[in-house]
Amino acid sequence: MAIARSVKVEIPTNEAEEDEPSTLMGKWRKHYEEKKREGHQSRRMLYLCWALWVFQTPTQPYMAFAHIIPYIMYEFTDWTQYYVKVIYIFCVIQTLGNLVCVTLYSTRYVKTRDRPEAQEVRERWENAPDQFGLPMAEVPNGHLPDNGGIPWSYCDKCDMMKPPRAHHCKVCKACILKRDHHCFVIGTCVGHYNQRYFVVLTFYAIIVGFGGVVLTACYLSMLYWPEAVWTDFLLPVAIYRGLFGAMKGYIAIMIVHLYTASFIGLFGLLYFTSQLIIVTKGVTLYELAKNVPIRNNKSTNANFVEVFGNFWFLNFIFPMTIMFPLENDGTTWKGIKLDHNSNYQGSDVE
Repeated sequence: MAIARSVKVEIPTNEAEEDEPSTLMGKWRKHYEEKKREGHQSRRMLYLCWALWVFQTPTQPYMAFAHIIPYIMYEFTDWTQYYVKVIYIFCVIQTLGNLVCVTLYSTRYVKTRDRPEAQEVRERWENAPDQFGLPMAEVPNGHLPDNGGIPWSYCDKCDMMKPPRAHHCKVCKACILKRDHHCFVIGTCVGHYNQRYFVVLTFYAIIVGFGGVVLTACYLSMLYWPEAVWTDFLLPVAIYRGLFGAMKGYIAIMIVHLYTASFIGLFGLLYFTSQLIIVTKGVTLYELAKNVPIRNNKSTNANFVEVFGNFWFLNFIFPMTIMFPLENDGTTWKGIKLDHNSNYQGSDVE
């Protein structure tokens, strides 16, 4: 008697082929997600913003000194025009100086030879004990909570212990001390060591941006508006006519300035307002966005000193890094605690 048996044969398949999208839209979406993970989108934004800075830095002061101020202030004395130019160039230098400082001052927390990783940190991190309150000898890397406040934690991306309020940035690919946010306009993270320059940068961006819009609009309304067509003030039309000779070059550049300076002014207004609020409260944008339950018991003046150093208001006149450095190294935070009664379970990477 014949017995029929069924045999199951497993044929190995290529998982990459199974995951390959079959539609054109699916392939484009997969390609976009891969480029986004690699940081191509952030780099394009960075190149675009720096192209704006490179264009705006020489052209706006030149137009102001060569055309705008002499024309709209022709009834004033030469000394009055001179003082206006001095104030204008002071604001421009402050904007560029703080832009350079916020870019060059690194606020990353990196692993070095003098900061070795303790043994069995990963095992201790992945296999948390059943009880809290470890003895001092068993604390990973010898780090303790700051006065009973926020403890050190482990970053699996950087493979090291990171200080309180430091968070990993997926764009910078590093842990940032007192991470506030990653600014694509300047191309770096704003944190403990460069937040003072970022706040001053946004303050002068408001003056230079909106001030440039007002001066340029007054000049164009007096000189060019009577003979212009409203379409000349559209950005693509102004660029096209300026490139092909249908419009004077400096007029086309001024019309472009109306858009770029407005963007700079709005950028400054948005961030300066938000930075004033969070500095007053003694928190960061990251902690607000992620609902990190930070409890700050310090005064408003102490919060400003923590960001700007002593005599913090002098930072708006000249960078005070050498004269009044920050008292905190970005790893210990006195007067700031974590509310352990909350149910905070946020992601550290952004």
